[in-house]
Amino acid sequence: MLRALFLALTLLWIATDVSASVSTGKEAVAEVRSGYNDLEKAVLDEMSARADLIYARLAAFFGRDLPTPIIIHFDDRYEVSTSYPHINTIGFPRYAAERNIAVLAHEMTHLFMPERRSVLLSEGIAIYAQDRFGVVIGFPNYGTDVDKLLMRRLGGIDGLRRYRLEAVPHAIFGRAGNRNRQTAYIAAGSFTRFLFEQVLKQDMAAFRRIYTTGDYRRETGKTLADLQADWWRHLGLETEPPPL
Repeated sequence: MLRALFLALTLLWIATDVSASVSTGKEAVAEVRSGYNDLEKAVLDEMSARADLIYARLAAFFGRDLPTPIIIHFDDRYEVSTSYPHINTIGFPRYAAERNIAVLAHEMTHLFMPERRSVLLSEGIAIYAQDRFGVVIGFPNYGTDVDKLLMRRLGGIDGLRRYRLEAVPHAIFGRAGNRNRQTAYIAAGSFTRFLFEQVLKQDMAAFRRIYTTGDYRRETGKTLADLQADWWRHLGLETEPPPL
């Protein structure tokens, strides 16, 4: 009940704002709205055109479509970039438009893949998509390879040895400004890329089954702990990690 009320209020709030779309000879994928009259229409139009490009790439990658138009909303009442799959809406703080760091590929991935069982894979596949299909760089890695960045943040092999994917609290992903939050996002991106490319050989159907059921063993023959050990070795940890 409270969630439904929140979504209804969010829609009402968004509906009152200035909007823009791009005429491209076809219906635009996105309707871009702003709570600020001084946010230039050219910025909103460019975001709408970018949404068309990102949508086409993600629809082909995930093998599914979304209802359109997608609402893209800029307002400082969003503390961080946010997606609302139930109302087909993406929210960005104003600075994301002003600094050109609105990572549409990340947030739009959450619309394409709403059926998550794990925040690890949900954020991981969004980071993978932003690196592979995105137009601009942004949080959490700002264009740096996630494997290399993770090793730097953890202090190398010793830090990696102590890092446990299953021990990362889900709440950390929602704590804006927290250094551990950024590390958790980077680790999610690194592990998910390893799982999708190295283990599943880019089999999206198999990935989606893990994503929606949480059953790693059925698709890979291994538990999450086994896969984490394989991921560690992939990143350069040659010795056997201690038991979980």
